Amino acid sequence: MEDLNYSENEFDAIVLIYAHVPAEIRKAFHYKLLSLLKPNGTIIFEAFGKEQLNYTSGGPKDISMLFSEEEVRNEFPNVHFSLLETIETELNEGKYHIGRANVVRFIATKE
Repeated sequence: MEDLNYSENEFDAIVLIYAHVPAEIRKAFHYKLLSLLKPNGTIIFEAFGKEQLNYTSGGPKDISMLFSEEEVRNEFPNVHFSLLETIETELNEGKYHIGRANVVRFIATKE
């Protein structure tokens, strides 16, 4: 996180796709990313949900690295969610990410 040497409000969009980080830094990491996003900037996010532990299609096996909608709302304050959902989906993303999966997705705009 210390290596993110960008100015605040620098980016128009941030995309986080299966960016699972250790629980002890996750909230601070997300806050840092939000600070880099311009007002009215867009965040696109998809990551494994808590129920992913019931599947063999990949993802961390540590529940603290998986997401719930409530955690997303808490870790991404001051955004407007145009989409926030937890879904079951079918992955076909290479050798280690095939099969049924539980994911949390959102699209949001920084206020």
